Amino acid sequence: GTAVGTVLQTRCSNNNDVTYSFSAAGDIQQGRDSWDGCRSLKRGDTIPVSFSLVDPTQNMAGDAHTRFITETISLTIASILGAIVVAVVFLYPSRKHRN
Repeated sequence: GTAVGTVLQTRCSNNNDVTYSFSAAGDIQQGRDSWDGCRSLKRGDTIPVSFSLVDPTQNMAGDAHTRFITETISLTIASILGAIVVAVVFLYPSRKHRN
């Protein structure tokens, strides 16, 4: 599920750490996560929160779907580039010149 969270505290020097609260299934939940825009937040500001409908204590700041897609694309690009480097190293080994 998704909800609007309210910023309770920021610790931007600690990995952009943000503590927030949100309402899910009629209960107030709290969460903590890294938030890129930490330095622009203050207590009482709102941020989007994604949470598990089965267990709202499992939550994260931001849109879980967008974060999943972004991380998947990053990992895919890294894997492809890594495979290219390995292929180049093994298929085209450095040739030593004989004098």
